[in-house]
Amino acid sequence: MLTLCLHAFPRDAKSTFDLLKKGSSLSAEDAARLEASVTREPDDEETRIQLLSYYAAPHSGAGLSLAKAARAKHILWLIENDPKDGLGLFQVATGVYRLNCQGDDLADPDAFKRAGEAWLEQIKVNPGDAEIRRSAVNAIQYCAPEQAEQMLIEGKDESGLGRLYAAAVLGITGESYLNNDPAGSDAAFRARPFAVKARRVLEEATEKDLLVAAAVRLLRDGATLWADGKLDWDYTPLGNALLAKARPLAPDSTASDRADNTPCAR
Repeated sequence: MLTLCLHAFPRDAKSTFDLLKKGSSLSAEDAARLEASVTREPDDEETRIQLLSYYAAPHSGAGLSLAKAARAKHILWLIENDPKDGLGLFQVATGVYRLNCQGDDLADPDAFKRAGEAWLEQIKVNPGDAEIRRSAVNAIQYCAPEQAEQMLIEGKDESGLGRLYAAAVLGITGESYLNNDPAGSDAAFRARPFAVKARRVLEEATEKDLLVAAAVRLLRDGATLWADGKLDWDYTPLGNALLAKARPLAPDSTASDRADNTPCAR
């Protein structure tokens, strides 16, 4: 399916946040009215943003099965029609457009599979678009890391590989629907063959961009998970070892500095 250009310019962050705030406070009756409206006018981006925010809100009045089905419908529409900007949602700190395969009440394995197929189609149609490839990787990386790795290798994205491997080592199950924080960690994810391979790759890595990106993500997301009580594994020895290897290769890197200043669990 060809990508459609629904708006001439990316939506500004303030208007996007205003729509997200408005959507999170909708009543069930408001949501039903907006669903009827978007059925009549499928290209109404603002309505879709509000509905995505509504269904992801913790106090959503929608039943769980209804919320999951509605989210899947709107997210698949977003992928098919605006994979580059995600209606402006990709540029702000929100996760209302995400589909996790497990780890929370809104996780939807079947919808995740369909979304992954839709992203693969977008890469096929837009093979040279790095932004679409990056968005596809972000969407599938936790539950389909092997596919995400192949996308990054094809795109020669060493930084992306570093972030992917760090997330696998941490056992991250997905990201929050409300912000960009990791939603949780699972020991079973850390034991997967891909995670075992990822740790070995990081321990042996010498490539600068991969090392810097991996150190930053491991220390930053590890600290977030630990602070939230969602991690029972001490990530700091590996994170600090990666940082020690990265620093001589990128002494002036602000990314390296950010990793160094990240609070540690131990």
